[in-house]
Amino acid sequence: MSNTISYMLKANVGQIVGSMSIWLGKAADHAKSHEIDDANFMAQRLYPDMFAMDRQVQTACDMAARGGARLAGVELPSFPDEEKTLSELAERAATTVAFVNRLDDGALDADPDSTIVMTTPFGDRTFQKLQYMANFVVPNVTFHTSMAYALLRKQGVPLGKLDLLAGGQATG
Repeated sequence: MSNTISYMLKANVGQIVGSMSIWLGKAADHAKSHEIDDANFMAQRLYPDMFAMDRQVQTACDMAARGGARLAGVELPSFPDEEKTLSELAERAATTVAFVNRLDDGALDADPDSTIVMTTPFGDRTFQKLQYMANFVVPNVTFHTSMAYALLRKQGVPLGKLDLLAGGQATG
């Protein structure tokens, strides 16, 4: 196992966002078999001030792709938030994993002590590359995918812990 930024980023995004793509596909199958409109899933929230399920997925994908781009020093990708179905969200997650996997390992791992400055609504935040990946990108991706997972479970999608943790390969 490697402790490089490229390995840790790609392994985490591959597992977390890759799993999300698979279980969003399972959710689409569940919706179809139970004759539930995808819109019912997309609008679900755990609490009124939290993002809806579609936005949780979009944010997880944006965090992974834009975080990877910042780490590699490449232009930030832009993915319009136009998904209307669970299948479209699953495709966005798969596209995100593919984007991150295409990032150059050398660029990701270069100069690990360099800084990344991120402008946020709360002001600029400065991180060292490893700190940014480990303490900002991965936790944010994990948080938003976990929220989407919980919202799908809330709607009765038969997912288990292994779907979240085992690359979405568990059956449930």
